[in-house]
Amino acid sequence: FRAKIAALNDVKRGLKLSVSPTLEVLGSGVLQSTTAGERRAHFGLPVSVELDRGRARLYAGGGYFTRGVWFTGAGVGSRVNDKLFVSGGFSRSWRGSDVPDVPLSDRDRKEITGSASYTVTPQVSVYGALGRTIATLDENGAGTSLVGGVSFFFAPPRK
Repeated sequence: FRAKIAALNDVKRGLKLSVSPTLEVLGSGVLQSTTAGERRAHFGLPVSVELDRGRARLYAGGGYFTRGVWFTGAGVGSRVNDKLFVSGGFSRSWRGSDVPDVPLSDRDRKEITGSASYTVTPQVSVYGALGRTIATLDENGAGTSLVGGVSFFFAPPRK
């Protein structure tokens, strides 16, 4: 469960900053495969920054999950036309060395992603992404991911 909250929107400089408090709830099957005493719910705090330069945008972000996982990433995107936006990015997540029972090879994951979003109405967009884990051991989740969804935009009424 996630909410994205705009912390800064400097239109003049094309700079945006947001935080996305996230609650991750593990399914019962996942919980059964974890170590004894593992909690079902975890909290994360991603922070994102965006620099808008006309049709092109640069993105960066990072954050922490209470499972001891850190993450960061960067990407670039471009508006193809009035309704279509495409982007690509690279991300990395890792566990700190404070987890002695986890081998170093199991603490790191890297992904490349390509995505697109299409504006259906000014308040509704659909999106899809294709990601591939790279430079990661197969047993650590290397593979391909396909994601899709709908995004709704809500704004306070203008005065």
